[in-house]
Amino acid sequence: MIVAATDTSAVTNDWAMAEVIKHPRVLKKIQEELDIVVGSGRMVSESDLIHLKPERHLPNDDITRVEISHGPDFKILPFSAGKRKCSGAPLGVKLVLMALARLFHCYDWSPPDGVRHEDIGTNEVYGMTMPKATPLMAVAKPRLPAHLYH
Repeated sequence: MIVAATDTSAVTNDWAMAEVIKHPRVLKKIQEELDIVVGSGRMVSESDLIHLKPERHLPNDDITRVEISHGPDFKILPFSAGKRKCSGAPLGVKLVLMALARLFHCYDWSPPDGVRHEDIGTNEVYGMTMPKATPLMAVAKPRLPAHLYH
């Protein structure tokens, strides 16, 4: 049960990171919102999450729409649904969003040298949690004042 819980969150974060790095304009929009809500003088906190609306930055077409929570028009269900829905789903969604908010707020992300944004792999391996077929490789560059990282 512990493995399922951590693997689901890790796979969800991996997919979200891959999609955002693949679409740099989405990363820029997310960072602009984080800068407005949080600023650059502190780290994102849990209380900031209610003021963030990351879904407004997602492409609004039927092909790329992804809902991390349990809305009516989802394409992925990281914590399942119905009678077999994970009882920890509300906590899991909050932890995933907190991790992503911190990663996007603290760092500028790009593909490694020699890899184009559009070449970030988005093929999956069929299994319980549908991980990416190839691991995400990315370069993180700090974007906040150095004292916040200590």
